[in-house]
Amino acid sequence: MIGLYAFFYASLHFINYIAIDQALEWNAIIEDVTEHKRIISGFISFVIYWPLIYAVMLSVLFGYRVVLWLLKKVASLKDDSDLSTNQP
Repeated sequence: MIGLYAFFYASLHFINYIAIDQALEWNAIIEDVTEHKRIISGFISFVIYWPLIYAVMLSVLFGYRVVLWLLKKVASLKDDSDLSTNQP
């Protein structure tokens, strides 16, 4: 969860820089990025977050799918047992 909070915090910084600080002026953003090394390192770290967040999201979705699969199996076993008791 700490990684997700860190990504959210970095996203807020990124949006603040792009929208509020530079007012969506792409030429000013490119000029600022080429002048200041700290902004380049911030962009690189933000790009590094994306595969990590993607991996976390896949693990969350995969875990959720496993739970659904197990619930479906349990429900099918219950339905099969009901059918076997109703047969003559």
